[in-house]
Amino acid sequence: MLDIDHCLPWSAWPCGDLWNLLPAHRLVNQRLKRDRLPAEEMLGKAREAIQAWWGRTYLEAGSAVLPRRFADEARASLPGLAGEAGPPAPEAVFAALRVQRLRLRHDQGVPEWAG
Repeated sequence: MLDIDHCLPWSAWPCGDLWNLLPAHRLVNQRLKRDRLPAEEMLGKAREAIQAWWGRTYLEAGSAVLPRRFADEARASLPGLAGEAGPPAPEAVFAALRVQRLRLRHDQGVPEWAG
C-alpha cells in the first residue's frame, strides 16, 4: 500500500505544494522516514522517478489546471524559479528542491534519512 508523503517534511516546512507530494511505501512514510529529510544521495538516486511522477501526475495528466498549479506553486515556494518565463522544467524544479532541502538541513538542522 502507498501513502502520499511530503518529500520535505511538513514538521520542518509546512508546504503541501504538488511538487512536494510524492508516493511512498506506507512503512517508509510512517515508521522510517517520518519527519526527516531525504539524504542528498537518496534524493539524487530518486531524481528520475520523482520527475517522472511529476510528469505523469501533474504535467501530462490532461488537466488544464494541474500543470499551471504545479508551476505556480513551485515558483512561489522554491528558490530560483520566480523569474523564469513560462512553466519551469521538471529539472529546474528538482534543482530548486535540492537547494531547499539543503537550506532546511543547514538552517534548521532537520535530520536526514538515508534509508
